[in-house]
Amino acid sequence: MDKDYNRILPVFEQGGSIPKLIHQTYKSKNIEDAELRANVEYLQTLNGQWKYNLYDDADIEQFICTNYSGEIYAYYQRIDSSYGAAKADFFRYLLLYKMGGVYLDIKSTLERPLDDVLLPDDQYILAHWDNLDGGKYVDYGRHPELALVSEQGEFQQWFIISAPGHPFLRAVILKVMQCIDLYNPWKTGIGLYGVLRTTGPIPYTLAIYDMLERGAVSAEQYRVVPRIEDLGFKYSIYDKGTQLRGHRNVIATYEKRKKPVIRMGGCVKTKLIEWIFVLEWKFRACLDAYRRLRKAWAK
Repeated sequence: MDKDYNRILPVFEQGGSIPKLIHQTYKSKNIEDAELRANVEYLQTLNGQWKYNLYDDADIEQFICTNYSGEIYAYYQRIDSSYGAAKADFFRYLLLYKMGGVYLDIKSTLERPLDDVLLPDDQYILAHWDNLDGGKYVDYGRHPELALVSEQGEFQQWFIISAPGHPFLRAVILKVMQCIDLYNPWKTGIGLYGVLRTTGPIPYTLAIYDMLERGAVSAEQYRVVPRIEDLGFKYSIYDKGTQLRGHRNVIATYEKRKKPVIRMGGCVKTKLIEWIFVLEWKFRACLDAYRRLRKAWAK
């Protein structure tokens, strides 16, 4: 029998505007990196009329347990602790669905005050990457799973701007719970693509496009922005000119993780699967090295 995900997820009343709340997450309240600390202070100064919230791991668990059922918390707990980005994905959907406001990744920033760029009747902001020829982020977010959805691929979710109770976020949460239940490390993947396909921009985009195609939301319930940079949003404080992804030198990444994104039953089973992936990776590395040696010897 199909699981009734709608029963698990509470319904929150939809707001008619974006509340003046800024949300960011970090592993602890003690931010070691000086640039990240300076950015947190800058965001608060730039948006003096907005309430700033920084959530650490303990805050996240308390929020979920306070505002959602034990079943929802169990989904959060099934995400392996080594994939902090995936846990942050799921949390931001739950947070904004309940509270509304503006979520920004900890590495992201603003170049204009939010009061200058958000409209009084905005309920949700959507934007693709500036990823077409000549754009700053060429080919970013253009995943094969989204090829039939949009030429520009994913909707960005390093930021979320939403009124509370928005139907887009409800659809996204339901989609992510389904992805967690259906997760298969050999099909879904591990590391970067395991996250992208399970909690990240791929299910986020698919859920929202499904709503749009079905006409489940009215035009007044969202605004599409051609380039989020036009509203003063900046993906990373570490991007300097044409040098992108500089944050990877500062913030721990998960691209090369060799374990499943979702815990697979008991600890023994999860560890066994992890070892299988590690052995496969080592075998491939040895095979590649052997091929390079043979090619060198042939010369």
